[in-house]
Amino acid sequence: LYLGGEDVNSGIKERLESLGADLSKIALVDKHIDCTTSEFTNLIKDIRPALVIIDPLVSFVGGDVNINSQVGARQVADHLRDVAREHKTSITMVVHPPKRGDYKLLYRFSGSGAFVDATRTATYIGYHPTEPNKRVGIQPKNNIKNTAPYTYILDEKLGYMWTGEDSSIKRKDVEAANAYEAESEGSQLEYYE
Repeated sequence: LYLGGEDVNSGIKERLESLGADLSKIALVDKHIDCTTSEFTNLIKDIRPALVIIDPLVSFVGGDVNINSQVGARQVADHLRDVAREHKTSITMVVHPPKRGDYKLLYRFSGSGAFVDATRTATYIGYHPTEPNKRVGIQPKNNIKNTAPYTYILDEKLGYMWTGEDSSIKRKDVEAANAYEAESEGSQLEYYE
């Protein structure tokens, strides 16, 4: 179940198809619903998804909850954790941190870190420290098991290409690459210093 708040479903379908997804296994929601309401819970009961992706989370939380506050963020994260447990599903909350600001990965999430506190794992997708065409998934928090950072490429013609785990990449390297990229004027970098 994919709740996309920034693109129309036709654009999301096109992207999924380019990555080789089987669209018969993906349900897209065509309206903004509040993920803290019974409407959301009933949708999960009806579809019974293995995975729910809410992207971005802020688009699917009602206006009466301030997810940028510690209390509001914790309230939403705790509710979604309870829904996931009750319905035996996994829920991925996507938060888009601002490009500029503190580059420490644990502080780049909304809600003053409350989302990170309330979840079992947090994965940050950022720039590769030495290869500008690659991206890195790194977990500043993981309560389940230790994992290595992983890398991938998104290619216009080939789609998503997994390039493997790379335990040599450290959190500080990704923070430095993000800082360098944010300071650039959108230029294609040949390398990171």
